Amino acid sequence: MHTNDRITRLLYINEKNCFVASDVKGRLHLLDLDLNVFCTSDTTSFNSPINAIEVTDKYVITKNRRGAIAKWDINTLHPLDIYEEHNICDKTYLWEQEEPSPTAARGISVYNGKVYTNNGYGQIVVLDLESFEIIEIRNPLTNESFIDCVSTEAGELHAISETSGVLHIGNLETGDFPINIQIDESNVHGVRYDKRHHRFWATQDSGLDSDQNVANGVITIDVNGENLSFFPFSQDDVEFLLFDDDCRYVYAGGFEGYIYVFDNYEKEFRLDNIIGPFPYFIINVVFVSHDDLYVLMQNGEIVCSDSKGNIKKRSGFNGSCIWEMASHPSNDSIVYCAKEEGIEILNYELGNYDSIQIKKVSKHSNAFGINRRIRVLDDGSYVAITQGKYIYKATEIGNIEWFKRIDSVPRSLAISSTQDEVMVGTDGGHVIVLSITGEEKHYKLISKAPVWAVDYLLDQRRIMCFKDGTINIYSDVNLIEEESFQIEAFPKRIIKCTEDSVYIVGSYGLIEIDLNTKNIKNTWTELLINTKENAIMLNDNIYILSYGYQMGTYIMESDEIIDLKEDFQDFPKSIIGKKTSDGEAILLVGGRGGFLNVYRTQNGIPFKVRELYLH
Repeated sequence: MHTNDRITRLLYINEKNCFVASDVKGRLHLLDLDLNVFCTSDTTSFNSPINAIEVTDKYVITKNRRGAIAKWDINTLHPLDIYEEHNICDKTYLWEQEEPSPTAARGISVYNGKVYTNNGYGQIVVLDLESFEIIEIRNPLTNESFIDCVSTEAGELHAISETSGVLHIGNLETGDFPINIQIDESNVHGVRYDKRHHRFWATQDSGLDSDQNVANGVITIDVNGENLSFFPFSQDDVEFLLFDDDCRYVYAGGFEGYIYVFDNYEKEFRLDNIIGPFPYFIINVVFVSHDDLYVLMQNGEIVCSDSKGNIKKRSGFNGSCIWEMASHPSNDSIVYCAKEEGIEILNYELGNYDSIQIKKVSKHSNAFGINRRIRVLDDGSYVAITQGKYIYKATEIGNIEWFKRIDSVPRSLAISSTQDEVMVGTDGGHVIVLSITGEEKHYKLISKAPVWAVDYLLDQRRIMCFKDGTINIYSDVNLIEEESFQIEAFPKRIIKCTEDSVYIVGSYGLIEIDLNTKNIKNTWTELLINTKENAIMLNDNIYILSYGYQMGTYIMESDEIIDLKEDFQDFPKSIIGKKTSDGEAILLVGGRGGFLNVYRTQNGIPFKVRELYLH
């Protein structure tokens, strides 16, 4: 028996020699070491994803993405007590009509018979474990931040890491955390106490100072807050950190798909092994033994690996995601969906009784890995890039015309307006320029930072956005730098280029940059949290997706938000749309789990009319 919904977290219960897992629909599961599910919780009215989970000898304690806090029986997984997210708060410190913020933060702990975690407003809730009565609600340690991990392994000395990148060292019971250190500019997903050398380890998502959005990894710091040391090894999110039983070996890694193993015998630790690559981004690893590493990937699959990367067991879950959608240049009713295993082509238009008609035109599979970006040509052929380090071109019916494997993971893709040239940016800081027939024109190392967005300006100059916030403009195919300027935070995609402006979505929201002054003219970001993943400009409105399970609708001529959707079934990743004859629009939003939400707008505000799944 396997789960039908994506697993979000996995914990090992040593006393029972089994795992407890949470899923994207708010349920719990018990799995044996062969990854078979032998118990599943009852459904409740709280069906948001669970990302924060802790176990005791009698209970499983969870917090879902909206801030609902629950207690379950560890043997039967029966739900016992749940606090609704809106009302478990200290209203004294809330804004008027403030709503809980959705978050994937994982921070939760049970210590000396009390539960500690955030509510949906970022406040720290303290509950009695047995009675589940509220003991105290404290102000956040850091405003507009959530607890991502708690370490209580060092007796009365505790460490808390936050989504703001701050590490706090102090005591949970007193609430006193005198040591507060910025160790990253983004999420710190893991913090653990190293009993071998009496120090803490923690992860980084983006790096700090000169390494910000260039290189990140793990840090170590003495328990008194001194001797902060950095060990960068990644250019993507580091999602997990764990030790073996005697802290001899340390395991860390994340979205790059590798497990980095450090030998911690001496205080000056060293990299001992790299396990992988695994087929997908890693979000969680559980150590059972050195040859039994249980790896949870972001698509929901769990595998058991030995120390050499040999896969011994699989959960059998097949995840899916719609990474990007692109319209046919001459027919905006035809949309190409870039998915895990290939490309699916749809046709969408108005149907009877104000419905939206969706037709599946064709489906093209390949073995190049996750299809992350796609661009469509006038003849219906397309170019795509994949997580497997491939660039390829296929015909309208999916026949591969050419492919090229490159040295690092491609992140961004553009085709010139004349459709005779392809440009690709990579995680390794390279830019590759190819002819539309696949011949290489240029392959150049541009930066230490990943190239996360590329495009052609209207005058055919090339614009490139780097993860560290640098934006460069190049004059010709030889990539001779013409202009360079800097913005705060990192980009995800270039949404649109006009004669005078470029619109970029990223951690800052959607921004409009004046190409003449290089200044930011407009920003749309109100109420959005976490990374802003994608956006579309349609009619007089802007629609922005965030990794906080959100879609914000804004008036283009101002920064006013007029609608906020927070009911996505999983992470939204892709968005596309078209105008309708009545002046409104149809929107398609796709994401993890293969969902495709279909909306019609009324006065610019989207209302869902269908929910499809592309498997």
